[in-house]
Amino acid sequence: MRNLHKQTLYRRLAMLLIAVAMLPVLVRHAGRHAGDSPVLTARSVSLPAPHYLQIAGDCRFSGTYSATDIFLTNGVIDVAQPLCGERPAAVDKGRQVAATPGTRIHITCNSKDSAPVLTVSPMPTTQLLTLGMPLDLNRMQAADLELLPGIGPKLAQRIVVYRQKNGDFATLAGLKQVEGIGEKKFRQLSHYFNAPKP
Repeated sequence: MRNLHKQTLYRRLAMLLIAVAMLPVLVRHAGRHAGDSPVLTARSVSLPAPHYLQIAGDCRFSGTYSATDIFLTNGVIDVAQPLCGERPAAVDKGRQVAATPGTRIHITCNSKDSAPVLTVSPMPTTQLLTLGMPLDLNRMQAADLELLPGIGPKLAQRIVVYRQKNGDFATLAGLKQVEGIGEKKFRQLSHYFNAPKP
């Protein structure tokens, strides 16, 4: 019994010593919060945001892949392992598939001996929202717009009609021209969208 009491005492003493040893580190970093300083510290690492690509179709490992560079698209296709006899022409001949973030690449093998056909399309809005990726305001349909908080069927339809009458939005601020979108709603929605391309 006395031996058990000593072991407990030693464990508590060891934990106390560890806590005391960590105290200077905690005090030094107590006032720092993420994003307080724009200057990178020695321990900070600045990584590019990942680009998500979805690979589907005739491949061993279909799914959503992240890459830090859109030019890694061919590498992602290789990782998905197409089931065709030949590698995709875009990989084999060193050409790049023009895949931007949020792209879906569907691989179709017409036969085991033929090169695959790659079909490029945007990922569904639900997946983009799940991944936290920006949406293209000028390409979204009313049903996609309804997925965003604060946009019901009527407002979604007004956005689509406004775009049909006036052309694509040149800037995100143009969204405020749609009836029912004031400054507050605009601020709520603007972080969901990419800035429109000129």
